[in-house]
Amino acid sequence: MRKGRYLDVLALLLALSGLVITAWVSDDVFERIPHVEDEFAYLWQAEVMAEGQISQPSPETPRAFPVPFVVDHDGQRFAKYPPGWPAVPRPQDLPLLSRDSVKVLFRATVI
Repeated sequence: MRKGRYLDVLALLLALSGLVITAWVSDDVFERIPHVEDEFAYLWQAEVMAEGQISQPSPETPRAFPVPFVVDHDGQRFAKYPPGWPAVPRPQDLPLLSRDSVKVLFRATVI
């Protein structure tokens, strides 16, 4: 087997093993439930949006049904985050928007 082919197979095996380990941690360690209060609001918002809505009517006694970072206002219940907020990447998550990449692109266009 060629060395390049061997490295391709090794990279594939490493990627698959990472996927299996991540799935195991999500399932067995975190039990597929949110563990941070922000995640409760994201999950609640996703369930509401899956029903085709942005908000839901508040329950008759909203204090009896608290959800972290979910707001009750004027008879409506909604997450305090804008719709789709968890999907917005931070600049450092996108290689094209990272500080160093912007510097390189700026220098390349100026020269």
